[in-house]
Amino acid sequence: MDLKKVLISDDLRPMLLQQQNVLTRSNIAVFPAASNDEILKIHFLEKVHLIVTRLTMPGLRTDELFSIIRQTPDLQHVSILMLREDTIGQRELSKQCKCNAIMVMPVAPDVLHLKTQELLNVPTRQAYRIVLNVAVDGKFGNKPFMCRMENISASGMLINTEQKFSPGTAISCSFYLPDGTRVSTHGEVVRTIAQNALQTANVYGIKFTDTSFEDKKSIERFIARSMAN
Repeated sequence: MDLKKVLISDDLRPMLLQQQNVLTRSNIAVFPAASNDEILKIHFLEKVHLIVTRLTMPGLRTDELFSIIRQTPDLQHVSILMLREDTIGQRELSKQCKCNAIMVMPVAPDVLHLKTQELLNVPTRQAYRIVLNVAVDGKFGNKPFMCRMENISASGMLINTEQKFSPGTAISCSFYLPDGTRVSTHGEVVRTIAQNALQTANVYGIKFTDTSFEDKKSIERFIARSMAN
């Protein structure tokens, strides 16, 4: 598996690395940079595949930085994703940077992740989901409800319940994984699974929105052990 190298400006790292995504894979190496001078130095040493940065960075002017990169044979074969403010000055300056893609801030993390993946040309990996039949204690609007979990991944789960929800409904839930680990988390209804006329229960896709680091790791370890069996 080929190693992909990504250089990211320091202020964009939290947004790009805040959840499990393409940049957290074992075949991706991420290099941080606090200035344009560091970007040039790291790229010269590492020959990265993608640079994700802002138009306004300390040090060397950004248009000069990318002029050097595009004119240097050993450095020019790199994809550049630039984020800028929605101003006339930054729009005109960004046109001089010869980027592969320019995005206007603020930008949603999911949209930035997708563009990063596209420029790296890394295929999408489907999230591992483990089939389960686990009782879940839930609450929405301080009202309790019961449901059963049908499957789970590190980012969400599928539940079966007689309770009716609308997309966007926020819920909290508590459950025990089959290995005995207790998990408490918050989630949001992101999709409804159509059922036939004979089924009275409703099936919903839940996206985890506020899971502690410990609970997330517990879920990931459980999935990894289940996939290995």
